[in-house]
This record gives sequence, structure tokens and C-alpha cells, in this order.
Amino acid sequence: MKTALKRHRILLVSAMLGLSAALFSGMTVSNYVKTKPVVVAARDLVPHEKIRRSDVKLVQMPVKAVHPASLPLEQVVGGFSATYLVAGQQVLKGHVRFGINEAGLSFDLPSGWRGMFIPVTPERCLGGEVRAGEKIDVIFCPKASYSQPERRGVTVLRDVVVLEVKRAKDTGEFAGVMALLSPEACEILAGCLESGNVYVSLVPRNEAPDAGEGEGSGP
Repeated sequence: MKTALKRHRILLVSAMLGLSAALFSGMTVSNYVKTKPVVVAARDLVPHEKIRRSDVKLVQMPVKAVHPASLPLEQVVGGFSATYLVAGQQVLKGHVRFGINEAGLSFDLPSGWRGMFIPVTPERCLGGEVRAGEKIDVIFCPKASYSQPERRGVTVLRDVVVLEVKRAKDTGEFAGVMALLSPEACEILAGCLESGNVYVSLVPRNEAPDAGEGEGSGP
């Protein structure tokens, strides 16, 4: 009788241990089987490259394999790569930069164009009332000399796109504008700044550029 009870007790304990092991294995496996969509690079990306929708893809990954710093799709597309990314790599917080403050003005410059600061006082730039996205003409007035006592301004650049209005960091006062220029227009502007005074006039938004003009206008 005692032997039978002992045998049944051993069978009961074995069954309980087997059930516990099965439950533990099921919980462990379920954590890895459960998946979620994760953003990964669809191709190799180099630093400072704009990330488009075709550059990344969503893949299902086990929740345990997802990095805690993984970014959702809306926080990746439209940003700029801050480092090298290889195809299949998860895109994390430190991999993407957004906006001018993080990415810098250069990321938004069209290929073949340049950004150049035009240091000009409010009196020579519409009282400082100019905004990003507007177009301006740049007028050069040479310094007076014995050979040319009379000075006359001449428009050297037309339809220049204002990228950003710059203000002094310490006082907040108007300091000039950042403009979108061709490399050749940058050279012209540099010579004007060294040789005389530069003035800015505002171009109407609905005015089409003249034929043969627009050296400094954007694409």
C-alpha cells in the first residue's frame, strides 16, 4: 500500500513539474514569437543623406529583439542620416536628425547652389522687414574715389531667395540675411562687399524673372 502511494506521489510530482516546464516554455516562446513592425534601412546610407520612404522599410521582428531606441516611421522619413547605416539595420534615435537646428542649413541646399550671408543693416534692407522665402535684388554702390566722385548704384543680383533672416545672438537685432546663390553669384557678392556698400530691395512674389537675369535665384 505504501509502495503504491509512493509511486502515485512520484507520478503526481512528475506531472506537476512537467506542467510547470511546459507553461514556462510557452511563456518564453510567446515573448519571442510576438512581433512588431520595426523601421530598418532598405539600403546603405551615408551620413548627411536625406531619408526618403524608399530608403527604409518596415519588417516584423520579435519584441525581444527590438531596440528600445527604435524610431517609428514618421520620425525617420524626411530626416537626415547622422551616421552610416547598412541595409537591414534598425534605425535608432541617434541615427536621424531633423530640421535646420539639428541638421544644419547645408542639408536643405539644392545641389550646385550655395548659401551665403549678406551682412546688411536694417536701413539698407527694408528696415529689417524681410522674411525667409521672399526674393530680393542686391544693389551695389561703390565707394567714392577721386576718379569717380559720384556714386551710382547698380543691381548686381536679381531674384535672390532668402533662406533665413539672421539676428545677433546677444541682442536679437537684425544682422542680415542668408541667401541662396550660385557659386558665381557668391563671388560677385564678395567683391561688392569688399568694394562698397550693398543694399537690398524686395521683389514682388508674382513677378516673373526677366530673361537672362536671376543669377542668384534658386532652382
